[in-house]
Amino acid sequence: MTGRALSALRSRLFALVWLLLVWFALWGSFSPALLLVGVGVAALTLWVFPLPPVELVVGVHPLRLLALVGRFLGDVTVGSAQVAWLSVRPGHPRSAITEVQLTTRSDLVQTITAMMVSLVPGSIIVHADPEARTLTIHVLDTRTHDVDDVHRTVLDQERRILRAIEPRGGLKVPSQKEKR
Repeated sequence: MTGRALSALRSRLFALVWLLLVWFALWGSFSPALLLVGVGVAALTLWVFPLPPVELVVGVHPLRLLALVGRFLGDVTVGSAQVAWLSVRPGHPRSAITEVQLTTRSDLVQTITAMMVSLVPGSIIVHADPEARTLTIHVLDTRTHDVDDVHRTVLDQERRILRAIEPRGGLKVPSQKEKR
């Protein structure tokens, strides 16, 4: 079996196991009958809706990953408090839509960046263009967040992701000077 075929088989098995975990979570129990039906449903789903081949060639740096997760949880906490305050303070928040040019060509890093930005309360991705490497973001409150701050925050998040899961083959992590 070639390396590419082995990689495709490995990604399909990973997707099958992931779908099985979702299956058991939806049913809230485990039994041999559920396992058998779950494997059938997962296999049918993967056959009807085939996934494109994905090569996960990343090197995970545990301490940097821990720092990324810690910072992300902090951002979620601060964003939640800010959105809660917006809901009770008088007046209407000013919102904005802005476009951020990402620095990486990695689809994986672009996707993770978009997901992490969107999961922080107060911001949501309204459009992602993988070819142009841009994220269009709706920001809820521009009184406390300058649009330039949003750009800097997104690019800093992308840089932390690149450092945490640096793709093998050396995708370069942009420095502060290169970002501008």
